[in-house]
Amino acid sequence: MSVKCGYSSAYYPLLKNLLRGDSPDLNAFKVFINEHFTNPDEVFNMFVSGVYTDSAPTPVSEPKKISSRLGIELPPEGSSPQQYYIDNSRQYNKMIDDTAKRIISMSVFDINSDSFIDANATLGSYSNLNTGIFKYKQELLSIISEFMGKPLNPISIDSEPKSIINIFEDTIKEYEAYIKNAGLTQDQKYFNAYNAYVTLKTFDDILRLYTPFISIKPEYKNSSTYAVGRYNYDGPNVTHYTGFSNNEFMGAEESVSDLAKILLSYFPEVNEDGVIIENTAITLSGFNSAMGKVKLFMEESVDPEIVDEIAKEGNMDMSKIIEKYLNALATKSVAPEHTTYLQNKLRGIAKFIYSDKMATPIKQMYTHLMNKTVLSSYISYGKDNLTGELTGKNLIKYRRNDIGFVFQFYNLIQNLTVIENVELATQLCKNSLKPEEILNKVGLGDRMNNFPAQLSGGEQQRVAIARAICKNPKLLLCDEPTGALDYKTGKQILKLLQDTCRLEHMTVVIITHNSAISPMADKVIKFKNGSVSDIVINEKPMDIKDIEW
Repeated sequence: MSVKCGYSSAYYPLLKNLLRGDSPDLNAFKVFINEHFTNPDEVFNMFVSGVYTDSAPTPVSEPKKISSRLGIELPPEGSSPQQYYIDNSRQYNKMIDDTAKRIISMSVFDINSDSFIDANATLGSYSNLNTGIFKYKQELLSIISEFMGKPLNPISIDSEPKSIINIFEDTIKEYEAYIKNAGLTQDQKYFNAYNAYVTLKTFDDILRLYTPFISIKPEYKNSSTYAVGRYNYDGPNVTHYTGFSNNEFMGAEESVSDLAKILLSYFPEVNEDGVIIENTAITLSGFNSAMGKVKLFMEESVDPEIVDEIAKEGNMDMSKIIEKYLNALATKSVAPEHTTYLQNKLRGIAKFIYSDKMATPIKQMYTHLMNKTVLSSYISYGKDNLTGELTGKNLIKYRRNDIGFVFQFYNLIQNLTVIENVELATQLCKNSLKPEEILNKVGLGDRMNNFPAQLSGGEQQRVAIARAICKNPKLLLCDEPTGALDYKTGKQILKLLQDTCRLEHMTVVIITHNSAISPMADKVIKFKNGSVSDIVINEKPMDIKDIEW
């Protein structure tokens, strides 16, 4: 059995189980490898170094290929964070997760101290944000210095600016030479230092990609990334990739901040004792699901206190309403697993988002987000009134096998390649199509091994469409599929969807604010104030190439 990606997939569960947890039993793993592989040392080093076993087989590295696992050659200046982690998505994800959580804790809300951070307030000579970032960068530099066995030259935030920059740049250069040495033990210290190095080297790119509510001050645009006082907290006014409908046909009141999505990945769930549940997150989908039910509860309630709160609109005391809903939920006949899911999510939302210590604009942002929530899942339990058969379990199977979904903002998994993103969807359903064939059909045959960050917006949307089509669904739902694209690329995507409908005999539903494209449809259903206002049948649908807007 060879380590060069030819081993049986039957071993994956065994390998993964042996490596689960924060402190896996490496001795047991070593024994297993010795018993089942002809080249045990090579296999052991490969998996312990962080190979992502859920992805497609890892390619054999070429002699000059960049690899944090091998430490052969670092990528050129200006490379993206992901390019430092070829063959090592596990360490990349850890680095990004650690950095994003640290940035949030010093710019918005610190879970450990349960306190809101006034990021731009001045602390001494610099803002809270810049003081925190300096201390964080200093910690990262100390990790690198300790790995090389050299003490870090003492620096403080009030040191001479040029000397601070020099210490950072000199230490980084020294590490880049040191890491190329053969014989370095690739243990946790090795990866801690490497992750610290990549974080410092690509810090501004990480902020732009994962915490875009932090920006570089205009006067610092041309300064060193290690300059103190360089950053500013922009608050919840930045909108890039929330997955909601943000386009030229919408007013500002309809937009939702990036910060909303990012914080929901940061805030954890909370158990019945008020204790944080480790390794959990509320998530955007969890918020929509839980708060959608709270919204329905509010709308149906005749409780005078809830009615009074609803009248306050954006200034509602949502923690009070959530508490009332949780009390009501305890009396409902709902499966325990569903009750626990809701309770844990809602307790986390109440504890952090609607905390007394949270800034009012952020509370209002989430109340606004709740009001945008579509109530699509509150009938998830029990039987359908029409068929008497549509139970929650059947709904899951129906969504998995019969529904394909194309999001406005792609929602691709960043550490997977194009083909891996598509393959992932095929593993969830039966009767799926071949990913390679679908990617060729959407014109991405030569981009299969690229990561999402290496694609244009139109190419990423085509990946999202290919992922949905590969499930071979009966119904393809497209939420503003061109909302984040330019005119030309948008037309290409609409052409692809129109061809999919015609050639693949698939029902395609496009949700859009752009009424100009309605002539391409067989049927147009118009909504106003949450209700159907008109239905139009197009006897002769137009080709998208003949439609202008």
